[in-house]
Amino acid sequence: TEEGWFVNGIAQYTFYPDWWVSPYMQLGVGYVEQDFKGLVKLKQDTDDNFFQSGAGLDVRITARYRLRFEYKHLNVLTSSDDNEEIELWQVGFGATF
Repeated sequence: TEEGWFVNGIAQYTFYPDWWVSPYMQLGVGYVEQDFKGLVKLKQDTDDNFFQSGAGLDVRITARYRLRFEYKHLNVLTSSDDNEEIELWQVGFGATF
């Protein structure tokens, strides 16, 4: 099994924040640390930096409720020659009070 944590920072630009459907772009950097549990150690390098980019739509349903559709692409920079690429698709719901 595998456990870990990560921290990242993202800069986001929203093209039309007053529209009901607001597209946005993101750029970010981060750090990930993994801890492998069990009998077999799958890799020796357990902490890596990564770059990320993303885009999405922020849909305002009402003045209080929003839907968010997002795509992120992460490039994990490992110390070996096999850098990893991760793609994330996310959907979120939010409310302000």
